[in-house]
Parts: sequence; C-alpha cells; structure tokens
Amino acid sequence: MKRGMLVAALVVLASPLALLSAGGKGAVSGEYVEARTAEVFTGGCIMGSEAETVGKNAVLAWKVNQGSFNGVSLDGLTVVAAVAGDRNLGIDEIGGAKASTRSAVFVDSRANAAQQLALVAMATELSKGLVGNIVEVTPSAIEFADRGKEIHVAAGQVALDVSAAAGERRRKSGLGDAPR
Repeated sequence: MKRGMLVAALVVLASPLALLSAGGKGAVSGEYVEARTAEVFTGGCIMGSEAETVGKNAVLAWKVNQGSFNGVSLDGLTVVAAVAGDRNLGIDEIGGAKASTRSAVFVDSRANAAQQLALVAMATELSKGLVGNIVEVTPSAIEFADRGKEIHVAAGQVALDVSAAAGERRRKSGLGDAPR
C-alpha cells in the first residue's frame, strides 16, 4: 500500500537533561528532544502488515548547558542527529528485530575538533544505539529553542518545530532515559 504522506503521526519526547553520568565518560546537563515518524496501530491485521514498514525516521537533538563527555567540555554546545532506519525504530520493543539505522549528525559549528568528536560520541552513547551507522558528520549552526510549549530545532537541512498541542511532551529526570 503506497502512502501519500510520509508522516502519519509525530511522537515527541522532550526532557530536561538532569545531570547524567555515562559510565565514567562524563556528566552533562541541558535539554533533549526527539521526534519520530509513527503510525498508530489499532488492530492485529494492521499491526501485522505495517508495524515494521512505518516509523522509520527520527530527529534527535541534545543541547548541553554544561558538562563534559570523554573528558571534553561541551558547555553551551548542541548536536542533532537525523536517523533513517530500515524498519520501525521501535519494533524491537514489541519483539521484532532491531532496526538497522543510518544517521547524519550535525555538530555545533562553534565546537573545536575534540568537541565535535565528543558530541558525536555522546549522541551515539545516549541514543542507546538509535544513532547507528553514521554516514555524515557536518559542522553546522544549530538553533535549539525551548519556549515552554514550543520547541524549535534547526541544523543544516533538518528542522523541527513542535508545540505541546501537536504531540506528547514528557519530562524526565535524566538525559540517558530520553530515547525509547
């Protein structure tokens, strides 16, 4: 069945990044937002036929207010990942095989070379495998604005504008808990 629309629904997670300690790799605080394409499944026949074929794209963004990762200070820097999978990114949560992903990562253009590497490593670690095969890393001016009921993220050709009315917005205590 062909779909005229790429996005059937949008799932949004937003979290303040409380202090995160990543197994001795560092601690950061700031904000995290994730938006995924998704489908709402209402019956077994739909679930069986489309569960793997939709929900294959996501945008993840981390804004570090302060902290370090792998011994590198990331104060005030941001990283954005655009992720495309070969199947639904959450299919493993219901017993399917984990999606194989390709990611384009946008690192803050203000970051030096060591900070860029640390931002990519942090995004890879904190996404719990969602930021998979990285095919491109691009330094970019990144906008990340959390206006309470609205979040705006833009990096290169990737842009995300979300309002609380457009999707579910959840607050969690830790950056590492955010991706699902």
